[in-house]
Amino acid sequence: MTLERAAVLALGLVSASSFEIVSQTFNGNLTMTYSIPGVPAPTIATVELGLDMEEARLRQNELIVVETRTPSLNMTITKKVSMIFDASTQRGTMYTETDIKSSTPIPSTPATCQYYEFPNMPNPKAVAKCMQDVAALAKPVAPDDDAAAKCSHDLFAFAMHMPFPKAKGAADEVICTSKAFVMKKLIADISVFGAHPMTIHSELIDMDSIAGAPKKGTFVVPTEWGTCVPTPIPPIPTTNNPVMKSFLHCVGISRHECTIAKTLPEDERTDCGHSGFTQAMCEQRGCCWKPTADATNPKSYPWCFFSGAPGMASQASVMV
Repeated sequence: MTLERAAVLALGLVSASSFEIVSQTFNGNLTMTYSIPGVPAPTIATVELGLDMEEARLRQNELIVVETRTPSLNMTITKKVSMIFDASTQRGTMYTETDIKSSTPIPSTPATCQYYEFPNMPNPKAVAKCMQDVAALAKPVAPDDDAAAKCSHDLFAFAMHMPFPKAKGAADEVICTSKAFVMKKLIADISVFGAHPMTIHSELIDMDSIAGAPKKGTFVVPTEWGTCVPTPIPPIPTTNNPVMKSFLHCVGISRHECTIAKTLPEDERTDCGHSGFTQAMCEQRGCCWKPTADATNPKSYPWCFFSGAPGMASQASVMV
């Protein structure tokens, strides 16, 4: 989930530009509201993100505190998760530390450090260019649009719709940026349908975020993380979330998934291109190309689409 959250944040920053990607540092407070009563929302939640687009490097620090208070249980869970992604080393490193204080004794969980190798990752400039290419997924919002009202008058608004066909849900995201395309606010409304419908509203805000790459030391794995062990890359989710798929394509993870994706029903494809897209343009973006069985394509199914491997665990949400 944290790997996906970092991807969404990174692509949120990328997509927000629509025209230009900028390095920046964002340190925001996260609030979450669930439509189902009783679901414990974080009492404290912060997300710090450092992005260096010149070198295609990402650092994210996340702090989540959840409190549960019932007549039979008092419990506070504090979870710290940090991740460093560096295209030059073709590696992502994740550190997780969990502290549980409870009225009922619960065994402690040791901190862990894991790293993931991305052998198919292109060079940093290619990764950065790829992320620029998929920035068009976010569409500029007109000042009189309802989505624009979620941003203050001095900010620019960009909107993105992210379907989760396997999880029977969707997310609508609004990214508020400065004139220089520095992200200030990220708003997501996730809807899950089916037998147990639910909506989740979240806002991530840092009005003091600044442009410019973080210091180089930001992307060095701290010694206090201890020994980091190699770990297989997590399974690619089947949500067909365009943001996640774009990020995975850009770092070279999911290219082999096209062989599987081409066997999916045509109505489960998520469009990766637009009218006039050629096979060469589609594959250059890192997506899958397969014409529909009916060449007239009466239902307008996409020929250029994101990959997705069936049988892997679906994610109902890639919460920002």
